[in-house]
Amino acid sequence: IREVRKHLPDATISTDLIAGFPGETEEDFEETLSLYSEVGYDLAYMFIYSEREGTPAAIHFEDVPRAVKVERLSRLIELSKDVSLERNRKWIGREVEVLIKGPAEETGFVQGHTRGNQVALVKADLSVGLHRVIVGHATPNRLYCAPAGTSLLVSATVQNISSPASRASSSARIAPGLSEVEVPSNASNST
Repeated sequence: IREVRKHLPDATISTDLIAGFPGETEEDFEETLSLYSEVGYDLAYMFIYSEREGTPAAIHFEDVPRAVKVERLSRLIELSKDVSLERNRKWIGREVEVLIKGPAEETGFVQGHTRGNQVALVKADLSVGLHRVIVGHATPNRLYCAPAGTSLLVSATVQNISSPASRASSSARIAPGLSEVEVPSNASNST
């Protein structure tokens, strides 16, 4: 991972994680959290372990109580939000290529994905296809953008954020000399 980050700093690194695998101790889980922080995954698919009859895990290990699985998954999700927000904020002010797939649920936006598979919402009426955009605002799971070559840049001040890494306002991170376009009110640092 260090070599990838060294030679390809913009590479998107993702993972799949299961919380509460049979036999998982709190120490094991803490190592998972530590590794997650160290690697700085951009994206993660996370699940709680669900027993499958007849599998070696079901036969040889004691299952972790559901309440413990849920609590561990919640902690993992909170860490992933903080890490993803930090990684996504590095895109603010930068021009990226987005594959637009169509209208977004948010009025006035179209939705697509960057080459790194980050969800991108663009304040424009763009056709399906590849488009150059400038990132103006980031949440853990989305980049809000405007078409490249315009004087508009998407920005927002998000309030009532519970996680420490999410509390900072992104308004101070807007590229100088650009006008701001409001992000939909339902856009928060937790989505």
